[in-house]
Amino acid sequence: MYLYQESFYEWRVVVLDNYTEQFNENNIKLTKNRKIILEMIDRYNGPMTAEEIFFSIKQSTSMSLSTVYRILGFLSDNGILLKNTGIDGKSCYQRNCIQHSHNLVCKICNSVVTLPHCPMIEIEQSIHKKTGYTILSHNLEFVGICPKCQQNFEEQKNKSLL
Repeated sequence: MYLYQESFYEWRVVVLDNYTEQFNENNIKLTKNRKIILEMIDRYNGPMTAEEIFFSIKQSTSMSLSTVYRILGFLSDNGILLKNTGIDGKSCYQRNCIQHSHNLVCKICNSVVTLPHCPMIEIEQSIHKKTGYTILSHNLEFVGICPKCQQNFEEQKNKSLL
């Protein structure tokens, strides 16, 4: 969960302090490149692909796409980031925090809307009750057609009928 701050800089410091704590707890070094990637993910405030991160940072750093992939893999393997693979096969990365989120993805325009709460809490509790398993995590992505694309489709359909 992000805390509101008076300025972007102050907000960013709070987020990096949270990452620094996670890195220190796991004896992981917070390198310059890792910091750049984490800042970009926090600035975007939603899931990003490796390519999106690379194109967003390439003008301010000499980091290669393969370095971005390697860092994302390391950060997700160590629980700093969550990795979700969509139906298109692309992996997206987002911050791993207690208040995680789930997304609605438009199949036509690929727009992403983040749900304000996790709809899986009750399901996890039910699964635990029935099986005895302690659920550690889950991945969930909803795919559909956004209202704007639905409207565009209806307008195209109406035009073709004329």
